[in-house]
Amino acid sequence: MGYNRNRGGGRNNAGGGGGRGRRRHQQAWAPYNFVPMPDKPVYAELDEEGIPQRHDVYSQGRHTGYFDITLKTETPLFVRGMLTVAEQEGDTSSREKANAFSIDGNRPVIPGSSLRGMIRTLVEIVTRSKMHFVTDNKLVYRSVFGNDSLAQNYRAMVAEQIGRQHFMYPSNRIQGGYLMRGNSSSGWVIRPAQRYQNESFVLVNARAVQAIQIPLDQHQETYDVFVRPATRDTYQNHRGLRLELAETQNISTQARGGLEPAKLIVSGFAPRRHWFAAIYSAREDASQDMPISIEIWDNYKTDRDMQRGIATRKIGEGDPLFYLVDENNQLVFFGPTMFFRLPYRNSISQMINRLLQKRNPRTDYAEAMFGYVSEQDEKRQLKAYAGRVSVTSAHVVDELADYYDATIVPRILGSPKPTTFQHYLEQPNGWRTETQQLLHYGDDTLLRGYKLYWRQMIESLESVREPDTNKNPQNSTQHTRIRPVRKEVRFHFRVYFENLSDMELGALIWVLTFGGDERARHQLGMGKPFGLGVVKLEPELILTSRTDRYARLFDENGKWYKAEQRVTAEDQEQFVTMFKQRMGGFDNDRRIRELIALVRMQEANPSKFSYMQIESTSGNDYDGRPVLPYPTEVID
Repeated sequence: MGYNRNRGGGRNNAGGGGGRGRRRHQQAWAPYNFVPMPDKPVYAELDEEGIPQRHDVYSQGRHTGYFDITLKTETPLFVRGMLTVAEQEGDTSSREKANAFSIDGNRPVIPGSSLRGMIRTLVEIVTRSKMHFVTDNKLVYRSVFGNDSLAQNYRAMVAEQIGRQHFMYPSNRIQGGYLMRGNSSSGWVIRPAQRYQNESFVLVNARAVQAIQIPLDQHQETYDVFVRPATRDTYQNHRGLRLELAETQNISTQARGGLEPAKLIVSGFAPRRHWFAAIYSAREDASQDMPISIEIWDNYKTDRDMQRGIATRKIGEGDPLFYLVDENNQLVFFGPTMFFRLPYRNSISQMINRLLQKRNPRTDYAEAMFGYVSEQDEKRQLKAYAGRVSVTSAHVVDELADYYDATIVPRILGSPKPTTFQHYLEQPNGWRTETQQLLHYGDDTLLRGYKLYWRQMIESLESVREPDTNKNPQNSTQHTRIRPVRKEVRFHFRVYFENLSDMELGALIWVLTFGGDERARHQLGMGKPFGLGVVKLEPELILTSRTDRYARLFDENGKWYKAEQRVTAEDQEQFVTMFKQRMGGFDNDRRIRELIALVRMQEANPSKFSYMQIESTSGNDYDGRPVLPYPTEVID
């Protein structure tokens, strides 16, 4: 069963968006899964002034030193190299640059920032820290059909119901306008369209559009036209559906008497499409401009730039758009088509337990060890705090004739986005939750947790290669080219630390070794969904005695005296024990069991660890919105 830790209990009748039929699959599958969030954070030790331990002082009873780490690639590893100045000034796209990150153009280097991010994420998980890197943006959705609550909510906003099978099409709250520069927090405003017959746009019969030779198979194109305004009238189909809409069949590409200028929006051909919308020209004055807040603008940009199978028309200055207002005539959202996507009630960050949100001013262990910079609205004593853990870049150990595998175009590195809420949100009964009981971002539930990828031990790059040889970065924006570091290449790097407590050092030891689990592996770089970037770490702990270090200058051989001492694996256990005691019940924590299940090596298995397909050989894998089980449920 699922964790079922919904905020406020959740709603059992929440919508599943698109659940029109029964499920084709009981469980979902994916190359990723989640480590659940803790119920509450564990806070770091602070001094009497409420400040974490500093890195630039000598403190008794604290530990300073470093981990000497050998990293070995166990599947091909790819961290893309940077574009040169000439490439940046030219037309080269980063997608076309196949070379891995390197200093001299030959010997690969793993950037310290990549290693640090990998280690910090794991420290955040195991120390029950706050969930830091989560956007405040709201996801958007569109769910026109179906009887679930998500579809009902959407239709209530865009097509007001006035009786049984009787709708305003669209709602009077959907209006037409134009994007303009203006006075708002985002720098953008909506200039309302002129109104005729109390409408800001009119629906044009599809046959009338075809008659003036405007191609209907174009996706998201706009055309300058002239249309005859119309008032709303009742349209009824053969199934008894009644729509109150303003329709015209009088459209021309030339100015004529009784016709008004408008922008026709052709949003793609569909066999049963009856109408296309034409937005009347913009008002000349700015007195009724509607400001677009920075929050709404950021949400729009996130949605606009999200990769989907069909590209969304990008709205530029002066372009036509549709927008929704609330009962107080305040802007709710806007988009390029009449039935555009709407924001959920909650932002992604609001789907996190309040104590685990990054705005919680109390310092957790991830912040105390790696540092932080406060956001403007955070109430902290320190606006910024320098961390006590730093990570070097990793350089190759051995001199090899060739460090790299073949150059390939991999399969599309796309994945279900967070909008796939049946994967990303906790559900009342886990993967057994019925479609009609699914919770979404408008409900009181929580994020599933930290997203990690399965450690798939692929045999070669052939399982990653794009099978269609005609697809490449030149003719597909979703494809790239890579030349990864091959398997069995060794790197060396260090993790330095200053003034760590016993518990903090124990946490770092556990993260670097996964508690000594021989099957557990780390992962970094691109292509993780396909099994790239699986690496084995072999760390050695070296502690420095600061008192001894500055008591003498040279050692017995006349070299600088470093006062360093290697710590055996047996002696490291005392620090790990202190860490586990501070966490409380660590070995029996189900979160840790899920983490270990996720990071253990697995044989590549498409039936468990691949992406689901909308158009698979057996149909749509997403039918009925199957829920992703927890890691231990996948491999048990």
